[in-house]
Amino acid sequence: METNTIFADLRELGAIENEFVEIGIDKVLKSWELTAPWTGSKVEVPSKFIVGELDVTYNTPGIKESMNFDVMKKHVPLLEDVVVMEGVGHFVQEEKPNEINQLIHDFFRKF
Repeated sequence: METNTIFADLRELGAIENEFVEIGIDKVLKSWELTAPWTGSKVEVPSKFIVGELDVTYNTPGIKESMNFDVMKKHVPLLEDVVVMEGVGHFVQEEKPNEINQLIHDFFRKF
């Protein structure tokens, strides 16, 4: 059973917003400093990248260009595929669970 994309996103956004308010935006933003030791590191395991074409982040100016296969391959050398799912937002696993399961299953079968 597919969920309604808009309502799933709004429920999730509300939950995320509540967590930010509870934790405090300063602490959330500061947590990025913890990743400093890994700046410039590469993801060196077999990978498949899946994103929804309606994802707000994916549609941020400059992001689509950085999520194409050739650009991502520089940072993820074992990247096998980039899948942009049509008609799907940020929560691809909730919006298209059967399709996501099949993509993941097919990917894992290689190993």
